[in-house]
Amino acid sequence: MSQHPLSRTVATLALTAAMIGALAGCSSSSAPGPTRSATPTSSASASATKTVYDKCVDGHATILASDVAKGKPFTLRGACDSVSIVGKAKNHTTIHLPDTVKLLVIEGDDTTVDAHSVATIIVPGSHNTITYKGTADVQDQGQDNSITAAQ
Repeated sequence: MSQHPLSRTVATLALTAAMIGALAGCSSSSAPGPTRSATPTSSASASATKTVYDKCVDGHATILASDVAKGKPFTLRGACDSVSIVGKAKNHTTIHLPDTVKLLVIEGDDTTVDAHSVATIIVPGSHNTITYKGTADVQDQGQDNSITAAQ
């Protein structure tokens, strides 16, 4: 007795599907990886924090020098352990740091900084003028910077 060609096609497809299912079930010898959730967990949400400029938050301040008004000094209020100054300053921009700072990093250019007291100053930026009181560990990594201890 001969089989109908359609019956052979259906039988072949069924056999192929069964073999694929069997192979998929045993193709991996390692344990399944973690599943991903469509909603972020609280730890994932907390790690995406927004930078707050021009004020001390959790002991750190980031000052965007390009936002300081031309010819008008900016003063950071309150004690802050570390201060980062970023961006290219406009002409005659001065940033005052009246309180003690442990770490001052100036990544920007063309900024004048008047600091009360700083433990460590790192300047990867260029064409900056920094004046501070006391003694500091100074690392000038940029070009044409003036870093001076005031008396």
